[in-house]
Amino acid sequence: MKTQNHYSSIRTYGLIAILLLLSACGKYVLEENLEEESASKGYQMSLKVRSGGLELEQYYPLSVYLFNENGELVEKKEITDTNETYSKTLEKGQYTLTAFSGLSEDSYTIPDNPTTTDYIQFKSGNPLPAPLLFGQSRVSLTEDTQVNISLSYTMAALNFNLEMVPDDATAVEIQVSPVSSGMSFTGNYNNDNQSFSIKCFPTDKGWETDTYYILPSESSRTNLSITIKRPEGNETYSYTYTDMLQPAQPYHFTGTYQEGVSMGSTFEIEGWKPSIGVDFNLNENASGEENEDDTETILRAPELPVADKIWGYFYVWKVEAVSETEVIATLISPDQWYVLAADALDIIESYSIDGIDNWRMFTEEEAREIRKQFALTLDDLNYYLDQNGLDRFYRNEDERYLCDEARKSFGFNSDRITTAGNKTEYYLRGVKTVRVKLEE
Repeated sequence: MKTQNHYSSIRTYGLIAILLLLSACGKYVLEENLEEESASKGYQMSLKVRSGGLELEQYYPLSVYLFNENGELVEKKEITDTNETYSKTLEKGQYTLTAFSGLSEDSYTIPDNPTTTDYIQFKSGNPLPAPLLFGQSRVSLTEDTQVNISLSYTMAALNFNLEMVPDDATAVEIQVSPVSSGMSFTGNYNNDNQSFSIKCFPTDKGWETDTYYILPSESSRTNLSITIKRPEGNETYSYTYTDMLQPAQPYHFTGTYQEGVSMGSTFEIEGWKPSIGVDFNLNENASGEENEDDTETILRAPELPVADKIWGYFYVWKVEAVSETEVIATLISPDQWYVLAADALDIIESYSIDGIDNWRMFTEEEAREIRKQFALTLDDLNYYLDQNGLDRFYRNEDERYLCDEARKSFGFNSDRITTAGNKTEYYLRGVKTVRVKLEE
């Protein structure tokens, strides 16, 4: 009996131990399930916007975009004021959170379902009511996270004032180049070398502009082309500012129509860098013997162009010295086209490069001159153009260039100037006469 009771006790204790063990295992499994359930609910990402010199209320409304690690849009949300917060529960992973202030469909073309590499396109024209601000943060989400973003200005501010403009001027327009037409959702400019047109209005002191905001473009210089409309025709003057425009930087350009007069002033924007004032002069009597088909353009540069050399984007064909600090140069465009004569004028009149427009084609006299000059050395010229990335000239019998406003054509293998046909395609090359002055 004792032995039986002894084995019975062992079985009882063994059964209790197994039950305890199973109970312990059951408890461990339950905790693991709870942990997995908690993780499946995700982590909370919240946003806090920091002020960068302005009252925080001035940033609103905000446009918030959330992207996953593949650059795909997860969510877009508009936050109207400081009382509204942004938070999102997400799975563990890599995210990019971006925020914009001043982003509206009135001023920008915005993709409906953007990726991080897509661009917001700026609608140029009227002055913006406010500049665009941008901030972003890349987040590795492994727990609840508050993302702090400080917004900064993405645009430069431009303001112009011109004095001593002739009384008979009916309009003044300024072209600024290069600028960017868009910016990506990660804050990169598209650097597509666009120009921005600004219209001036008359005042008691001259011609002025409102403040315009532009997206900068990465460039070593900024070109201004000022066109003054007068009864006898348009006059265009150019000025080169030897630096790129910077974001969050105000620029006040002040100019005079006559040399010897200078003025200076600045304008400030709250929360921006100190403004930069740029003075420049326009010369009323700079044209000299001007080609009637060529609008006078005045450039200022750190060095004068030299004939038969590359100068910036251009091949300098001819140079006429005016003084030790000034020359008149005839430039040939880096680009050429193969077109019908009927289409040539529209192409050449719309052509603009490096802020220089109002190009023309060769005159009949220039056609004879350049053909004679390079009849035996065109291969050398073409090698030089090729080495510097410019289009070469062609010289086969059927390869001819338009001249005399597309009414005639010429070739390098013949001294004949012939009437241009209606159905024949010709090469078209831009020509531009400019006056270049040394920067003071």
